[in-house]
Amino acid sequence: HSVFFSILRRELALGPESLPDDRMRRRILKSLMNDMKISVENEELYLDNLLSSISLVKSEGGLALARKKGIRIQTADLNEFAALYRGYVSEMKARRFVDFDDMILMTQRLLNARPEVLSYWRKKYRYLLIDEFQDISTSQYEVIKLLAPPAGAGNAGAPNIFVVGDDDQNIYGFRGARPEIMLGFPGDYPGTRTVQLKINYRSGADIVAAASKLISHNTQRYEKKLVSAANLKSPEASMPIIRFFDNVGTQNLFILSEIKRLRAEGLPYSEMAALYRTTATYRPLCELLSENGIPFTADLMPQNLYTHWIADDLLSYMRIFAGSRARGDFLRIINRPVRWIKREAFDSETVNLARIAGKYGRNSGVYSVLERLYTDITKASAMSPYAAVSYLRRGMGYDDHLKEYAKTHRTDPEELFTKLDELHESALSVRSIDEWIKYITKKRAEPAPGDKKTGGAAAEGCADAVCISTMHRSKGLEYTAVFIPDANEGLVPYRLALLPEETEEERRLFYVAVTRAKRRLYILHTKLRFNREMKPSRFIGEMDQGATGFIQSKT
Repeated sequence: HSVFFSILRRELALGPESLPDDRMRRRILKSLMNDMKISVENEELYLDNLLSSISLVKSEGGLALARKKGIRIQTADLNEFAALYRGYVSEMKARRFVDFDDMILMTQRLLNARPEVLSYWRKKYRYLLIDEFQDISTSQYEVIKLLAPPAGAGNAGAPNIFVVGDDDQNIYGFRGARPEIMLGFPGDYPGTRTVQLKINYRSGADIVAAASKLISHNTQRYEKKLVSAANLKSPEASMPIIRFFDNVGTQNLFILSEIKRLRAEGLPYSEMAALYRTTATYRPLCELLSENGIPFTADLMPQNLYTHWIADDLLSYMRIFAGSRARGDFLRIINRPVRWIKREAFDSETVNLARIAGKYGRNSGVYSVLERLYTDITKASAMSPYAAVSYLRRGMGYDDHLKEYAKTHRTDPEELFTKLDELHESALSVRSIDEWIKYITKKRAEPAPGDKKTGGAAAEGCADAVCISTMHRSKGLEYTAVFIPDANEGLVPYRLALLPEETEEERRLFYVAVTRAKRRLYILHTKLRFNREMKPSRFIGEMDQGATGFIQSKT
């Protein structure tokens, strides 16, 4: 981007004042959202997805071309995104702002339109070296081909261009990176000399062998045979370990015990990492580490689950099931799910459903709704906490309420259901609804995982801490010991990866996670997740075909 800015600064007098920072871009989008009356559950996440989608669409040449190519964006409503996109582009132009994607497109248009400018910059940049080439977008590549055209395409001699990249680590499709660009480079530049760097200086031999087997299942890649340069004392020192657990809780207890054991053997916490597909699934491990005083850092420190509004809903329902008739509890839940009952119906601090229903008469819709609610409360009050939540979710329509909420608030329903599932599962630890109410109340008063008051999370500046991260953010990093929890279908590969090319990117992502490990690699999967049957990730089978000597066991 600095190269593109240099070109635009010299040719178009573009100055730093034209480059909005991230806060300004978000402010523009927030203003547009307010004008369109868009309400979201997680505003920062929604803005992250919007900005990524805007960048992706620009890199593909705009909305029309992106639609023609079938580009998938990260927001649910395409018409809503299109309106936000047009509003963003218009507002940026009105303020004379240029974002990074604009710089690329402006440079491309400038070099195409003015031959004398193109000639100047070709002479200035006679040698091009491009690192991380697997991450290049279509629009960036078009500029590169202008500056260093292939022989016979406006270039008298062979172009001096040198690109470095790993096609097996192309994991940023949502930013416009395309594996076919690197794969097609020798075709675009006839006479290209390819040098394969086949020695892995990070990971042990068994880890490299397993990763190589995994990635060999992709079709969009260069064939290569990697070998490990690691000189390890024990032949089993790098042998990957696959563990199968009954549930997430026992999986996390194993991670905790291994972290403690490795630390006792002298391995610093900073040499250990747990890598997840998304941030939505790592809260239970963070909570467990925090409770046990293990310092850790996380991409996004999880908040206290029991203070989330879903926990507020469940707590009010449980109090009602336990006999509470407090007006506040009924106001909290009466339209979750929607029952079309107005707040004014609850005109006293103590609620009497029969009295309220009587005011409307037996033939009214309100009467039948309140009669059904009374029946549901009576049924649930006789159940165990776990069964009561199950009845609330499916018998009383709370799951449908969450789906509708996710739709209207432009959020991923999985994020909400993960929280609900965790809360639901916690009800298994107690026998009665009263006990669970006390349990939730106690948990609400505790600091969140990662709160410095717990002593569990690493304070700012503390280098020795276990890293809890996503696979995407781990790229370029390395650790002596790497845990990959939740290696189950639907989580990895991710449930939304439906097309072959999307599955291949998921496989590359898993490959990146595996190759972060230098000496110890733990791949963990579970039989149950929130009391639902789970299958092991297909990637495990692709790695372990009898020749790698994986250590496998059920815990």
